[in-house]
Amino acid sequence: MNRSSYLVLGVAAATAIAVASVTASAADSTAQGTAALVSYDCDSQPSSGLQAAENSLATGGTLIVSGSCTTGLTLQAETTLAGNNAGTVLHGAITYNSPLPVTIRDIQVSCGTAPACLDIENGWRVNIENIVTYGGTTGIELSAPTCGKDSGCNVNDYLAHNFVNNMSGYGIWVNDPANTITDGFITDSWIAGGTDSIHLGNAAGWQVVDNHVYGESGYAIYADRLYGSQVTGTYAEQGGLDLIAQSDSQPSEIDGNRLNAGTITQTSHGAGCSLTIVGNITATAPSFVGCTVKKAANLVG
Repeated sequence: MNRSSYLVLGVAAATAIAVASVTASAADSTAQGTAALVSYDCDSQPSSGLQAAENSLATGGTLIVSGSCTTGLTLQAETTLAGNNAGTVLHGAITYNSPLPVTIRDIQVSCGTAPACLDIENGWRVNIENIVTYGGTTGIELSAPTCGKDSGCNVNDYLAHNFVNNMSGYGIWVNDPANTITDGFITDSWIAGGTDSIHLGNAAGWQVVDNHVYGESGYAIYADRLYGSQVTGTYAEQGGLDLIAQSDSQPSEIDGNRLNAGTITQTSHGAGCSLTIVGNITATAPSFVGCTVKKAANLVG
């Protein structure tokens, strides 16, 4: 399914909700509202009203945005933010802080020098699809600052079909020093520029599949705490893979990655880790240390 199909299907699903569309003029409260579907056009309405439109949504509600908005947006819990067409852009960061699901799709975000164009804290089942980001220190950041260690409070996130570019730091950052953000997908995306294209502070259970990265000054993919993880199908024009496996870990699969200028380096936190590294093409001979590694002859140098 192509990118335009996601937009058509997504908007069709939203408009199938049997409610009337409302505008932000009816939404002045900062508390979560009662509207199931809100349409807001920043080309015909002031961008200053966009947050009120978001705040008017009920649980499960959808905000469909059109035009060029001069502001960012803080999302309500269990809502959907969708762009109405390819020209929809927010000139400011999107932020979210809730342990409940949220969906963001089909929209451009130009966030200047913000810490992150999409700053997602403490989420669960976060769905980010068909987003284009420009600028920021980080393009998309997932973090869980108020979760306890090993709580698993931000799991099962899905990031797909995104184009992240012009950031100064990481493209996609799983910012997790406490083992709380696990078991997600990063797939079918393009990441351009910055330092590390995909930086997983916790890679446990993550499936990083079929991504194209280029222009990075650091690693194509940095993956710490590999544990039952998958890094496959990467096409990297500059950087390599830095793999850091857990001790006594479930096997992780590193398969079918093509690194034009980089290599695969691997270390471990201790004994008993396991990696299956097969079918990759690298610019120089890989370095394997400390893990039980199954590797194939076409890991070439």
